[in-house]
Amino acid sequence: MQMAGARDRTRGDAGPVPQERDVRWAVLGWTGLVASTAASAPSTWRDWPTTTTLTVLVAVALTATGQFLLGRSRARRTGAPLVAVGVVWPTSVWGVVDHGAGPFLSWTLSGAAWALLGIAMLSYPSDLPWTRGVRIYVAVLVTVLVPVNVAQALVSQPEWNGFAAGAWWPALLPSRSWHVTTIVIYSTGCLALAAGAISLFVQRMRAASGIDRAALLPALLGVSTGAVIGAVTTSGQVLVASEQAWAAMVATQSIALLALPISVALTAVRTRLADVEMTKTVGQLVRPATPDAVERAVRTLLHDPSATVQFWSPERSGYIDGDGQPAVSGADRHRMTVEVHAASGDRLAQVVLDPRLGHHASLVDWTVTSIGLALENAWLQAQLRAQLGEVRASRTRILDAQLSERRRLGRNLHDGAQQKLLALSMRLEAARTRTSDETTQRELTEIKDQLRTALADIRDLARGLHPAVLTQAGLGAAVAEMVGRRSVPVLVDLPAQRLDELVESAAYFVISEAIANADKHAGAGTVSIRGRLLDGDFVLRISDDGHGGADADGAGLRGLADRVSALGGSFVVVSPPDGGTRVDVRIPAP
Repeated sequence: MQMAGARDRTRGDAGPVPQERDVRWAVLGWTGLVASTAASAPSTWRDWPTTTTLTVLVAVALTATGQFLLGRSRARRTGAPLVAVGVVWPTSVWGVVDHGAGPFLSWTLSGAAWALLGIAMLSYPSDLPWTRGVRIYVAVLVTVLVPVNVAQALVSQPEWNGFAAGAWWPALLPSRSWHVTTIVIYSTGCLALAAGAISLFVQRMRAASGIDRAALLPALLGVSTGAVIGAVTTSGQVLVASEQAWAAMVATQSIALLALPISVALTAVRTRLADVEMTKTVGQLVRPATPDAVERAVRTLLHDPSATVQFWSPERSGYIDGDGQPAVSGADRHRMTVEVHAASGDRLAQVVLDPRLGHHASLVDWTVTSIGLALENAWLQAQLRAQLGEVRASRTRILDAQLSERRRLGRNLHDGAQQKLLALSMRLEAARTRTSDETTQRELTEIKDQLRTALADIRDLARGLHPAVLTQAGLGAAVAEMVGRRSVPVLVDLPAQRLDELVESAAYFVISEAIANADKHAGAGTVSIRGRLLDGDFVLRISDDGHGGADADGAGLRGLADRVSALGGSFVVVSPPDGGTRVDVRIPAP
C-alpha cells in the first residue's frame, strides 16, 4: 500500500534529528550544568544546603527533559531552551553569596531563565507555530524579565535588593524613586505575564487537535503552577528584599519548576502507553472491515471525530462514501488529505483529516498503514454498495416510468376510447327514439347494453392501470373507492396524509391484489387493512380470515414483492393452511 499527500501538508517534517546534533547538545548541556553547579561558592552548600540541593536537582530534571525533547523531530524549539534553563538554574542560588558578582549574575540569569522557560513551553508539544498574539507575548516576556530586570539593578544598590553590601553591583544611576518605579513595573509585569501564559495555554488547548490537546493538559497544569508561583515569589522577594527572602524564593520556584518535567514525563508515558494500546486494538477496531468500521478506527486512533474515509470509484471517476454515494470533495484547502494507493499503484481511497494533524504525519502514516488490509476490504464493500445503490436507483426509475405510463394509458382510455364509446351510446339512443320499427329498436337496445358493458370494462381497465382518484385524493380515498366495488366486507384504517406517489402506488396495488385474492380465492368473511407511519417508513398490514395457503411465490405476489423491494422496502406473506392470510409491507416514506 502506498500513500501520498500526508507529508506535503506537515510544514516540512524533517524526520529524525541527526545523532551528531543529539551528542553535541548533550555535551554542551551537561558540561554547562556541571560547570554552573561547581561554580557555586562553598558557602552556599554550607549555609543553604536545602536550597542549593533543590536548584541542582531541578537543573538536572530540566536538562534531562530538554535532552529528551531534543530527540524528537518536532520538539527542538522546546528542548533547546529547557537545556539552557537547566544550565543556568544553579546560578539562582548565588544570590546568597556576600561577595563578588554572584548576586548580580543570579539576579540577571534567573530572569533570563524564566524567559527561556516561557519560550520553551509556548512551543510545546510539537513545535507549534506561533501566532501573532504569542509573538507579542514573547516580546513582552523578554523585555520584562531581562532589560527591566537589568535596569532595576542599574538604578539601585545591592542592599536595596536584599543582597550583601560588599557584592559587586553595576549601580550606574542609583535612585530610590527610579528603583521603586522599576520594582512596580517588574512586579506588575510578572503577575500579568503569569496570567497571560495561562490564558495562552487555555486558548491553545481549545484550538489544538485531539492528540495535542491530550499532551497539553499536563503541560497546562505545570505551566499554571510554575507561572503563578514564579510570579508571586519573584514579586514578594523584590518587595521584601532580604537574603532569606531570596533563598526562600529560589527554593519555592525550584519546587514549582519540577511540575514542568513531571508534566512532560507524564505526557511521554501516556503517549507510550497509548501507542501500545493502539497497536493492540487497531485490529479489533476494523473487525468486521466495513467502511463504517474503518472510518471509526481512523477517528479513534487519530482523535479526530471529523475524519472521513472516501473510496475511489473508477466507474464514476470520483470518490464515494461508505454508503456508495458521491462524497463531498476532499480537496478543501482547509482540510488535510492523505491519498492511499493499492500495491498495484491504483488509486484506492483518500482520508480527509483535521489539518492540525499535519504536525503528526508519522502517526497518520502509521494509522493508514495499520488498517491497510481492512481499507482494501472496505473499498470492495463500498464499490458493492455503490453498485447496489445504482441498481436500486435504476429499479426506482423503472417504477417511476411504469407509473407514468400507467397514468398515460389510463388517461388515454378515459379521454379517448371511453368518450368515443359514450358518444356512440348517445347516438344509438337517439337513433332508437327516432325509429318506430320494434325490431330495430330491440336490436339497438341490445347493442347499447353491450356498449354499456364495454364501457364498464374500460373503466375497470383504467382503474387497474392507475386510478385517477389515487393521484387526485391519495391512498385512503382510492382504497375506499376500491372496497366499495367488492363483495367482501373490508375494514380500512389508513393515515390521512399524502405519501410519495411511488409509495402510494405500490401500497394501492398490494391492497388491491390482497383484497382480490381474499374475495375470489380465499373465501374470506372479512378483510382488515391497517397502515401507519413509523420511524420514517409506511407500515401496512392486510389480513383476512380465509382458508389461507396463498402462494407467496406466485406471479401476482412475486411481482408485488419486487415492486416493494425496488423502493427499498420489505414484503412478507404469512398464509398457513386454514389460518387466514397476512401480508406485511414496510416501505421507506421520504
